[in-house]
Amino acid sequence: MRRNSKRNEYSHRRFAVRDRNEEPELSEREARRLLAACPDEQLVAALQNVMSRFRPRGWMTIDQAAGLAEMSVRSLQRRLAAEGETFAQVCEQTRAELATRMLKCTDLSLGEIASELGYSERTNFIRAFKRWTGVTPEQFRTQSADTLDDDPVA
Repeated sequence: MRRNSKRNEYSHRRFAVRDRNEEPELSEREARRLLAACPDEQLVAALQNVMSRFRPRGWMTIDQAAGLAEMSVRSLQRRLAAEGETFAQVCEQTRAELATRMLKCTDLSLGEIASELGYSERTNFIRAFKRWTGVTPEQFRTQSADTLDDDPVA
């Protein structure tokens, strides 16, 4: 019973504005400010923050990220490499985190989640999610719901 009441609290709202405790969506100006001002050693965290909160037209490309950070694509790649990451890895990590949150906190369909994360096909999202977690999104959602049911505080 608790599972459904928790999920229904979030259903039918877009992911970016679903939870009042989550940070709000970013404007382009705010995204530029966050990326341009971050220290080198915090670029990955800042980029993940911006990716999860600034998605006006689908998923961010490396060109868009470099533009927001006010640097060339190559400079962005060098700064990410200094932290041991690539742009593709940062995208994957961000998508994985957002996907798990969406599956736990919403009743969005897998197709809606796939679209929100920039996947053109639901099957591509399912394959990626299984690669990240070792289980399908449906299995993950069921396991998360069971955990909520077992939690006496939830």
